[in-house]
Amino acid sequence: MERFFKSYKEEWMGDQAYYTRDAAMHAHMKWYDSVRLYSTQGYQTLMECENDLNKVSGMT
Repeated sequence: MERFFKSYKEEWMGDQAYYTRDAAMHAHMKWYDSVRLYSTQGYQTLMECENDLNKVSGMT
């Protein structure tokens, strides 16, 4: 959990400010799924990894 918050603060939040919790959560989830790279996934985003898995399984 500590690693998550470290990444959250250093990689995503930066100096951005949001007026509502919902706006911040929406922006964070968009970043987390489509921008952040994961070393355990071959330095792909979660969306790229999921698309690759769908191609392999024939679920495109």
